[in-house]
Amino acid sequence: MSIALTWLVIASIFVTQNIVSNRPLNGTMPWMRVLAWELEYWLVFALFSSLFWRMTTRYGFERGRRMRGALAHLAVGAAFALAQPALATMLNYATVIAVGGMEDPRLGRILSSAPHAYPVLVISAFWKYLVVIGACSGLVYQRRNRENEVHHAVMREQLAVAELRSLQMQLQPHFLFKALHSAAMLTLIDPARSHEVLVQLAALLRRTLEPGMPLAATLVDELDFLDRYLDIERVRFEDRLLVRFEVPGHLEAAMVPSLLLQPLVENAITHGFAATTVVHVITIRARSRDGTLVLEVEDDGSGLREGWSERSVRVGLANVQARLDLANGRSTPLEFVQPPGGGLLVRLSLPLIPGASALHAA
Repeated sequence: MSIALTWLVIASIFVTQNIVSNRPLNGTMPWMRVLAWELEYWLVFALFSSLFWRMTTRYGFERGRRMRGALAHLAVGAAFALAQPALATMLNYATVIAVGGMEDPRLGRILSSAPHAYPVLVISAFWKYLVVIGACSGLVYQRRNRENEVHHAVMREQLAVAELRSLQMQLQPHFLFKALHSAAMLTLIDPARSHEVLVQLAALLRRTLEPGMPLAATLVDELDFLDRYLDIERVRFEDRLLVRFEVPGHLEAAMVPSLLLQPLVENAITHGFAATTVVHVITIRARSRDGTLVLEVEDDGSGLREGWSERSVRVGLANVQARLDLANGRSTPLEFVQPPGGGLLVRLSLPLIPGASALHAA
């Protein structure tokens, strides 16, 4: 349908052109004859549409195929140019017979003018063939570019999923080791609390290590997982660990990479105040800014140690940084800020993606 409509538009353009350029100053214009001739002329092109498209797709002008393509189009274009005027004239002749019968005087004019007009019509048909091939080549090029873009986008998505899954698998043993280490330390001083930690750890690991764990989760699910992890740390530190969540309700459905915040909280506990005996507070915040989700983990511990640099981060923070870069599609370093009152604030920014289904590895 679209092919027929395209040729009809082209024929209409030439009908208009002929009417405007050949309109007599006095007398009447043979509208129907002009219309019939142009429609029949371009009908031949429409009937050969499949040939044009096949020639375009089979004989392109890519590097290494240009000579072969040029020779093929010269040969087929010449054959078409020789045939097209004859076919158009035959259609015109048949139309006149159908309308006016064998006695119509226009038949004689068609037969007498055809030999004289034929060479010009052949040349015209040949360059129009080349124009059609050029237009088809543009469509083919555009389609291949679009297909390549889609293919590359799919490949990039699959690569990102593979990288995220790899990073997640890297983080899981790290988390397991840290949690088991906490339980082992408690075993020496308080077997009952150690048992409680192991029970909670088993429930947490069942969720963490289950097949098909989503690579992304809503912020509220991520905070729920984080709270379960903190239950273990609360048993370990008793009343010395306080946690505050400052998360607006409208951001709870925002999508974030799974296990994104746990390494930051773990780092705050381990390096911020694990060796102290006073009460410490960890605050987890979320806010939106210009289409960006900003997450912060702040503690009131000892802050950055002397000589610290971002190059010295361990598995947990390095993993968070890698997944943050993947989520943003570019390098977006974690921000380490030392508040005036002491402690450390770690800030990260993600695209604000409202409620969507979690992403699973293929």
